[in-house]
Amino acid sequence: MKDGGDPHDQAVAAPDAPIIGLRYGQCRYVTGTNTDGWATFCCKPTHRGSYCRKHYKLCYRGLPRT
Repeated sequence: MKDGGDPHDQAVAAPDAPIIGLRYGQCRYVTGTNTDGWATFCCKPTHRGSYCRKHYKLCYRGLPRT
């Protein structure tokens, strides 16, 4: 950043924001589309990788035991 600030300190996007509004550390799980047809995202704080705790569990269930 030009002002020397930490990029992690930027304001976070509101829930159901389009991709352009997402910031570092916000969940990238697609929740739907807005009135303009753009995909919207969860935006909650990430747990692991790109998803919040709820969406991480939904996406990564692991392999069944054999």
